Amino acid sequence: MLNSQYLERIKKKYYFFYLNGIDTSNKILNDFLVYNSFQSSLIHGCEFNYQEAYNYLTNGYTSTNKELFDYIILSNIYNSQKWFYSLFNNNFDLDIETIINLNSHLLIGIEYRIKEVAGYKIKKKIIKGKLKNGNNPLNYYFLKEENLSNYNLFNSLRVMLENIHYSSNITLPDIVDFYVSFLSLSPFDMANGRTLRIIINYLFFKANLPFISFKKEDKDFYINAIKEYNNGNKSLLINLFENYLENNSILSFSIYSNTDNYQIINEHIP
Repeated sequence: MLNSQYLERIKKKYYFFYLNGIDTSNKILNDFLVYNSFQSSLIHGCEFNYQEAYNYLTNGYTSTNKELFDYIILSNIYNSQKWFYSLFNNNFDLDIETIINLNSHLLIGIEYRIKEVAGYKIKKKIIKGKLKNGNNPLNYYFLKEENLSNYNLFNSLRVMLENIHYSSNITLPDIVDFYVSFLSLSPFDMANGRTLRIIINYLFFKANLPFISFKKEDKDFYINAIKEYNNGNKSLLINLFENYLENNSILSFSIYSNTDNYQIINEHIP
């Protein structure tokens, strides 16, 4: 478990690095986005090794034995991250419209999903840029202020975001709680997990903490940890986030370092 002094040291350093927002042209950040895209695509079910993902996203090289759909998923994750991270600055507050736009970015070139119902595979058209309302998507355009009380999903998202925006000190448990709450809502027809794995780093940005990357090999563990979290045992999931935070912190320093303080990349934080 991370001690409070460790977290405070990280926060002080990241406060400085986050002051001017995120530079998405930074090579080290780009390498992080490639790795994050790779891991997120694996969690979705794509089949790449890291070198294949890196070659495609940086040079456009493809392998003959890979599905086109997997490349679409991978590139959408990568491009969506670049777009989303470019918004990060101290004046940016995440809102529902941005979340919807992010989900739409992740679904570019994807028109249908296959659902299995009673043993039959059904092809279902994906309607982008909409929230679910039961089985019926909601178009964000029609969610006028006077009608918001009719849509529990919209209101739930708004309350979650307000809790983050109005907090003067976002803690790691706050971030984990947001993560579980969003998963519980799963507000979109498709790509809820991919959307959330990108959104969550906005919360780390707001908390002056390094970005994290979820790993495919931990998928079964964190699915169980989420179940335990909903049953009142929050420690498993919080510990997983702490492990990601600790393991990513040194690497992430380099993303925001300039020439004058580049040596901080290799600094060990006890």
